[in-house]
Amino acid sequence: MGSSLGWTDEDRVPLCRAYLEVSEDPVSATCRSKDQLRAAVDENWTDLMTIKGPLRVKRNVSSLEKHFKTIQKGVISFTSHYLAVKHMQTTGNLTDGAFISSAVARDCSLDIYMSIRSDRKNDKRKGKTAKRKAKLAQCT
Repeated sequence: MGSSLGWTDEDRVPLCRAYLEVSEDPVSATCRSKDQLRAAVDENWTDLMTIKGPLRVKRNVSSLEKHFKTIQKGVISFTSHYLAVKHMQTTGNLTDGAFISSAVARDCSLDIYMSIRSDRKNDKRKGKTAKRKAKLAQCT
C-alpha cells in the first residue's frame, strides 16, 4: 500500500528520543501547540538521524506521529503486563530480567512461571551452581 521503506530499530530509537527531548524540555514543553510539537519532533528526529549519516528515507510529520502512536500502544501494553507481574506474589527474589521475561511471556499468552523457572531447570540438569543471566521469553 505504501511506497516508503518500513521502519527499523535504527529509525524507531531516534524517534522515541526526539519525542522525549521535545516533551521534557522544561522551558517550552507545555506552551507548544500540536503543530509546533510535531514540527519540533520532526526537526529533532531529522537531526538525530543525520548524525549517523544520510537519511535512508525522508519521513513526513504525519508518518512520524502515526508510528510513534503505534510504539506508544506497545509500551502501554507492556507496562500493564510488567506491573501485573510485578504485583504477583512469587516465591523467591526475582531479578528485573525475570520480571521482564515474565511480562513478555504474559503479553504473548505464555506460561509466566515457565519463563522464570526454565533457566533454573537447565542449571540443575547441567550441575551449575553459579547464577546465570535470565533469558527473555520470545514471541512472534
